[in-house]
Amino acid sequence: MKNKIKTMTTFKKIIFVIMTFLFLSIIILNIESCGATLQLTEEEKNNPDKLLDKGREYYAQDEFDIAIEVFQMVLNRFPTYTYSAAWSQYEIGMSYYLKGKYKKAKEAFITVLQKYPIPHQPRVLALKLIRKIDSGNAYKRSTYRD
Repeated sequence: MKNKIKTMTTFKKIIFVIMTFLFLSIIILNIESCGATLQLTEEEKNNPDKLLDKGREYYAQDEFDIAIEVFQMVLNRFPTYTYSAAWSQYEIGMSYYLKGKYKKAKEAFITVLQKYPIPHQPRVLALKLIRKIDSGNAYKRSTYRD
């Protein structure tokens, strides 16, 4: 009887070690796969609107650093495409804003106002956020109705 109990205890220890190993392996794999990496198709690389949309996808996933990189690509590759460039500059500002980097956000928003007379929408939004930053209320959740 004692031998049987000892065998059961040893078996439980082995099962515990195996389960712990599996659990930790799953956690490590999940942690490693959390961060997104920049992946672009040739079509996205060669089309300012598709590249802008790709940046917005990363932005929507709270991958702000990658989003900023993509928006900067739009500005570098397609500076004469005013619509995409203006929105990319605005989205750079918004990405910094949501990261809590208000000085960089304000600089990006000011660039929208200085460089892009059209389209009108990113200018209006940039101005609202500049005012919010200047008022000291930047830490509050931003909405387009403020």
